[in-house]
Amino acid sequence: MLNWREIDALLDEFQLEGAWLRRVRQSDYRGIILEFSSPGDPSALAVFMAPPYPRLHLLASDRKLPRALPRPPRFTAVLKSRLEGARLSAVSQLGQDRIVRFAFQRAGEELNLDVKLWGNSANIILSGSDGIIIDAYSRRPKQEESPGETWPPEGIGNGKLPSPERFPIRQLPGEGSWNRRVEDYYRKLESQRSKKHRTELWEAHLNRREAALEMKEERMVQNKVRFESQLKDGHRADIIMAHLHEMEKGAETLETEDWESPGSQINIPLDTKLIPRENAEKYYRRQKRAVRGLKKLEEDRLLLIQTRSHIQELRSRLDSGNAETEPLNSDPPGRKTGKGQPREGLPGLWIIRLPYIIAVGRSAKESDTLLRHWARGNDLWLHVRDYPGGHVFIRAPRGKTVPLEILLDAGNLALSYSKAKANREADLYYTQVKHLRRARDGNPRSGKVATVLPSHEKNLHIKLDSRRLKTLKEAAEII
Repeated sequence: MLNWREIDALLDEFQLEGAWLRRVRQSDYRGIILEFSSPGDPSALAVFMAPPYPRLHLLASDRKLPRALPRPPRFTAVLKSRLEGARLSAVSQLGQDRIVRFAFQRAGEELNLDVKLWGNSANIILSGSDGIIIDAYSRRPKQEESPGETWPPEGIGNGKLPSPERFPIRQLPGEGSWNRRVEDYYRKLESQRSKKHRTELWEAHLNRREAALEMKEERMVQNKVRFESQLKDGHRADIIMAHLHEMEKGAETLETEDWESPGSQINIPLDTKLIPRENAEKYYRRQKRAVRGLKKLEEDRLLLIQTRSHIQELRSRLDSGNAETEPLNSDPPGRKTGKGQPREGLPGLWIIRLPYIIAVGRSAKESDTLLRHWARGNDLWLHVRDYPGGHVFIRAPRGKTVPLEILLDAGNLALSYSKAKANREADLYYTQVKHLRRARDGNPRSGKVATVLPSHEKNLHIKLDSRRLKTLKEAAEII
């Protein structure tokens, strides 16, 4: 992170006083670019807000500017309407507080654009000459950084000057101006951080795919047993056809000798609503479906083997540090858009306890999104009783019940993200998602966000387990 002396060194190279702000550009959600027209060459100033490297510097003239977002976000739209075409009269740092002030004049109006480079509290604030905030890149009412507040806070720019020796200017690698070296240095840092983040995304993606393959393989084994049992339905149908002359409609079973095992008896269940021939046809159809199903299962088995081999090959390349080849040099594909595994674009806190998945809606909006776009009917839903709070969902493999440890994990998370947290214990209720219905007030479109009425619910009393909660949050994926 830049210290106050390094910021001053950047400002010494700006030479932007008297320039006109031609355009405000925002290409992503990390910050903005200010394009200036000056008597010399045009200049572009980049302001990055994303932690852990908030900064500002001139962009190298030999680099092409990124394409702007098709629709400017709120703060950028305000800057475009208030500052484009304004003249920059002065650039300075407020004392040594790492806040850079750009003073603009436009049609007799004086406006200040302040860039606060304070780590996780970085912000860009537009204020008038009266010190009243017009708008902020990040509106933070608790820090008095929202429209209508007074800016800057008392003491900014007027404090005791820190010792320069405590804040040396680093000898960053590279050649050229200080702005150029700052740009190159942080680009490299972000590239390394991006590579690490991309590797983590791929590892999580491969873990999810392996978990999905395990669940699919388990279902395939169950289906194979069922289809192999149904292969015998053709033999049962043959026996029914051989005894049509002695059977009557309404019979519940046909008990006769099994000619494939001389001397043994076979008992064939019948549908009392069908005539004997229709019962035989029903068994023939089940046998044909079983034959098709077994053929499809064999195709799926071969595909599963190929997919697992591909996953192992990708994991080996990740483990060896070879993450710059296709497809590892780009982000993994987005998660499934149906009500499947957690995916990109779905908010919340996710805990993977293979083969179980816990999804936590930390707010009403997140809970409603998960309920609408991810939760399935057989998923388990938990919520604190009689207190507002987030919704927690548990997904289990088909046919498996949720074990007590997973239920306690989810219960602690539900209590942690509720108004009952201060009590450190509460009653919860849980049921399957298919037993939830939205609360309505007569207008079919006016149900409150994430307000549901459960039925078939069971009760669970939870005492907050701080150690368990800490372990869960450390292992969680946050989206």
